[in-house]
Amino acid sequence: MRAHRLPIRRQILLGFGILLVLWIALIALALFRAGQLRDSTEIMHAHPMHVRDAAQQVATSVLTIRWMHRDLLRETDSETRASLLRDIEEEQRRIEQAMSVLVQLYLGPKADLERVRRLIREWSTERTLTLELVSRGQADEARARMLPHGSAGIKERSLTEALAVVDDFARRKASTLLDDARDTNREMTWQLLLFSGAAVFLSFFVMFLVLRNFRRPLEGFLRATQTFSDARPVHAPVPPNEFGELDRKSVV
Repeated sequence: MRAHRLPIRRQILLGFGILLVLWIALIALALFRAGQLRDSTEIMHAHPMHVRDAAQQVATSVLTIRWMHRDLLRETDSETRASLLRDIEEEQRRIEQAMSVLVQLYLGPKADLERVRRLIREWSTERTLTLELVSRGQADEARARMLPHGSAGIKERSLTEALAVVDDFARRKASTLLDDARDTNREMTWQLLLFSGAAVFLSFFVMFLVLRNFRRPLEGFLRATQTFSDARPVHAPVPPNEFGELDRKSVV
């Protein structure tokens, strides 16, 4: 059925309905793209920042434990040694908490975290063996193991290198996420501009169609009115809607 043959009320409702659908689609597109930007921002905050903080926490605790172990090798007072052991346990808990953050948020290869966990276990084993040597009176051998070229020192250096790999991936991931966010923002701007332009054009086009369907019957009524005094029959177009009903009543 042609639009000009529809009732006036239906033509108006149809026109406004089309406009409403266009603007709802535009708003939905804007919200969808804004959601993508929000997700990128959240990932950018959750992954690089939190992951790098956790990796730095592990590295800091490892360094702190090494210093405490050196003090423990030289300390003879039982109370001071007990205090150092408690502090070491606290740093170990911090390492475990930081590793939990890495497991939850790290987006890199799982092998990176598996390597870090393995080296932490091996490093902890070396520290335990060092304390056992001290308890057996072999302090010199224990100190040798804690040196950079000793077994514990080598494990610690390997652990630091593994943490550097995790930190480097998080840093590079931050740059990638930032570039993705910029691309998304650029695409969203162009899409909104194009969609807004199309919505405005279609809005004017719909209004033009509705007004044209109103204008044609009105022009016929005007011509009929102008020639009515001459008593000449004029047959204007009679649409099958309210205009047609008005025309038939005016003729009667």
